[in-house]
Amino acid sequence: DKTWDGEYSSYRAVLEDAASGRQQSTVPVNVGAPGEAIHMLIPSHQFAAGKYVLVMRGVSHQSDGAKDTELARFPFTLRFK
Repeated sequence: DKTWDGEYSSYRAVLEDAASGRQQSTVPVNVGAPGEAIHMLIPSHQFAAGKYVLVMRGVSHQSDGAKDTELARFPFTLRFK
């Protein structure tokens, strides 16, 4: 769910390795109406089991270029059964 204030021109989700902070993947995200859940699929077969952080970022397009702002961090553990 959207947990941040403000609106941005576009959004992207960055998947980071929790231990190293290294970026694993980036995908554009469509944010719906307020109160509407954000759905996204992560191709889990491309990643090893472990701890990750999904970082939501907002992009504002300004006359002097795009400004990228971190909005929220969602830690999770990827497990396979």
